[in-house]
Amino acid sequence: MRKTTDILISGGGVAGLTAAAAFGSVGFEVLCVEPTPPVTDATSPGADLRTTAFLTPSIAVLEAAGLWQRLAHQAAALQIMRIVDAGGKRVHDPENPPFDPNTTPTKKPSNVTAF
Repeated sequence: MRKTTDILISGGGVAGLTAAAAFGSVGFEVLCVEPTPPVTDATSPGADLRTTAFLTPSIAVLEAAGLWQRLAHQAAALQIMRIVDAGGKRVHDPENPPFDPNTTPTKKPSNVTAF
């Protein structure tokens, strides 16, 4: 079977699906391909329960693609972000940054007095 399309998107993740919706909303015929079936149940193998953060300028892109109207009711302002690797180890935690003795602070903390 042979199919023609205006745009072929490889990858059905957040970026691929957003691109497909954006191109489709302006009239392109879009085919989005993803080799892995989606995980739709939190107890299924492969479920990682990740969340997605969008920067404020992304809202205009999502609105233009007709997606924001469907997502807005589930959105919440981001208060803090902690980055965790696949094994559960924190990669970045702004409240507890890793100590690096080889790094010189670029700005003196306000609660430190120099002698």
